[in-house]
Amino acid sequence: METINLPGEELADMRQFYQEELNKTLNRLQHIKSILDKLGSNEQSIQIQITTQQPETAEPPSTGDLPTQAKTRKRKQKRGPKSIWEDLVIKRLRFVDKPLTYEELTDEIMTFGNIAAEKRKNTKQAIVGVIFRLRQRGVKLNTFSAGSKEKYIALKRWFDANGEIKNEYRKLLTAKPKTKKAARKTKPLSKAAMSKSANRLSWTKYVLEMLKTEDKPMLVKTMTERSMQHYNIEKKLYNKTRLAVARSMTQLDKRDKVNRYIVKGTVAGYYGLTDWFDETGQLKKEYYEKIPII
Repeated sequence: METINLPGEELADMRQFYQEELNKTLNRLQHIKSILDKLGSNEQSIQIQITTQQPETAEPPSTGDLPTQAKTRKRKQKRGPKSIWEDLVIKRLRFVDKPLTYEELTDEIMTFGNIAAEKRKNTKQAIVGVIFRLRQRGVKLNTFSAGSKEKYIALKRWFDANGEIKNEYRKLLTAKPKTKKAARKTKPLSKAAMSKSANRLSWTKYVLEMLKTEDKPMLVKTMTERSMQHYNIEKKLYNKTRLAVARSMTQLDKRDKVNRYIVKGTVAGYYGLTDWFDETGQLKKEYYEKIPII
């Protein structure tokens, strides 16, 4: 049997969830058996004999008259502290306001939380555990497929009454099935190929279009990661790519195409289009509210 590897906190939550489900089932079976005994069932005697790691026997109903409504006593288990991953996943989906694949959601959370690249595997495992648990509860979110093996995560309110993703959110899907021909073209660029390609593409035009498309202030770090993903640039060329993006933002700043906004109390500098700022140079409210909480 394949083992699910999850961080300790997520594993404990999942184990507790199924333990509670087992206890509920045992209580239900014990109640049904006691009612059948009172009714003088002629069926073969039923023996319930299940052993759990945490013994918890259900108390049978009183021996008085047959109750009109089944009463069961359940020992309420105290849940541990709520996982911060659940809130983080929900808040990031609300922020981007579109369905995301597991890979995209992992990228979003790692960028937002400034998580080191070497922790990506553990981060994704934690996200998978959170999605699994929330789906089992049937609240807040669900997953769906768009004609390929790729699964998307979406909030419950993005689905219609028939359980299908609404058209306005289906249009926002980013990942597309890859053909064999396309897969051959997506090999990481070598250092020489990247240098040659960088001479051809206009970084200033690309980052300017990125800001217009995202319609929100962005960090140079975020724009660098998006650029590397878009052009499939090798990770070891991160510094060169960041330098190209930073130089482009400096050129655009000199041409009065963009402005830089420093978040008070931090050194985080967010770039935005010039018309996102008022006459005093302050970022307008509707764009300030799009900056992630640090």
